[in-house]
Amino acid sequence: MIHFGKEKLKKASIENEKLNAEIEEIYTKIKKEKAETRKINAVADKINLENQLRAIRISLGSAKALMIGSEDNEDILFIKRIDAFLDVINEIKYSDEA
Repeated sequence: MIHFGKEKLKKASIENEKLNAEIEEIYTKIKKEKAETRKINAVADKINLENQLRAIRISLGSAKALMIGSEDNEDILFIKRIDAFLDVINEIKYSDEA
């Protein structure tokens, strides 16, 4: 009877080890999938930011083009501010590539 009990406990222990291995495998797979998802999201975020920066550059460049040639001091000051802002946007773009 004691032998039967020991065998039963040994079998349960082996089954627990198998179950633990399966859980570890599932957990590892989930961690890998989450890491891949984070990477995909980071790439998508980068593309989205690049598109937004491109749209801002186009808008500011268009506004600047419309104002070039103006002799109004406010327009000249605004053009300088546009140039400064475009420099910042370009710095963001180039610092991201480094």
